[in-house]
Amino acid sequence: MKKFIKSFKWYEFTFLVICFISLITLNIIFNKNNVINLIFHLVTTLLGILGASLNLKKVRWAFIIYSIYALLYGLNAIYVKNYGEGVLNLLFNLPLYIYTTVKLLRKKNNVSNDSTFKINTLPIKYLIIIVCLIPVVTIGYGFILKILNSNFPFINAFATTVALSCAFMASKAYKEQWIFWLIYSVILTILWGLTFSASSNSSFIYLVLNCFYLIINVYGLINWYKEYNKQKKQNI
Repeated sequence: MKKFIKSFKWYEFTFLVICFISLITLNIIFNKNNVINLIFHLVTTLLGILGASLNLKKVRWAFIIYSIYALLYGLNAIYVKNYGEGVLNLLFNLPLYIYTTVKLLRKKNNVSNDSTFKINTLPIKYLIIIVCLIPVVTIGYGFILKILNSNFPFINAFATTVALSCAFMASKAYKEQWIFWLIYSVILTILWGLTFSASSNSSFIYLVLNCFYLIINVYGLINWYKEYNKQKKQNI
């Protein structure tokens, strides 16, 4: 734990503190009259930031945090009728993250030291498959969500499809995941913004959360590509 804390630069730590303070404040403002909602949304949003930060630092335990976050976030998405996000997190992300946690903790040859894992690059065949499947799945799933009366079905379906790719790449520690996480964050910022304007005041918390994700994902993209290049030089 001490080694992990020291791995954060001062500006990274400052950003995390700002995220936590902002999310705690917003949760208190929007859920002050409902203790259960306050605790639920507070835990969910803080776990989301923590999981993304741990993944950025290549810490294996990130996927334990991701698993809990996927469960709580999925339940909330179902509650506000963002069914695409709910189904994605409960039926795909949650089992995938649990599987990844077990895999990373058991296979010592997949880690670079006692706490972190190795960065990999996405094979071109997987990239082609993902790029081809995204529009097809988005249209098909969008119609299903529309039948289910989901809010913003096609935006939700697009976010879900991109997130499937993100979760897969995260489980394989592909550096390209951060490009897709960035796209996903942009879509979700729009989605939760529309949800907030339409009905749910508490959705503003998730709108802000995804704005923080945007920053984390841009930083993760830059950082992981630098780390991957260093890793290649060390291997050589």
